[in-house]
Amino acid sequence: MPSSETATAPQRGPMGLVARVRDFLNAFRDLLHLPRAFWLINLFFMIDSMAYFGILTLMQEYLHLDVKLADWVAGFFISFFTGAVTVFMIGFGGVGEKLGWCRGLALAITLCLVGRIGYCLAPGVGFAAA
Repeated sequence: MPSSETATAPQRGPMGLVARVRDFLNAFRDLLHLPRAFWLINLFFMIDSMAYFGILTLMQEYLHLDVKLADWVAGFFISFFTGAVTVFMIGFGGVGEKLGWCRGLALAITLCLVGRIGYCLAPGVGFAAA
């Protein structure tokens, strides 16, 4: 076997482990040097994800008890909501690319705000089942 192949093989033993741990920690240290836009986008994504998954856990009871929808209608709306979120995530990524990150993020936050306001106003709109 040629010596060049053995030179590229990963190191074994404690020194190889130390180098791998150092590389692993350096990857996290490099995160500190990313631009502010990266952190803002991830912050908004984290907040929106917390709101989304928080809403999913309470949506069935809210639609049934507060909005007075039948269970099957509430289930339909929950399924429609989760499906729409998935379709928007998959299908509208290109729109965000065309708009650019600043206008795309502004549009996304505006749509989220409109949706959350509509969700809060739903009990008073009159969709309640008799």
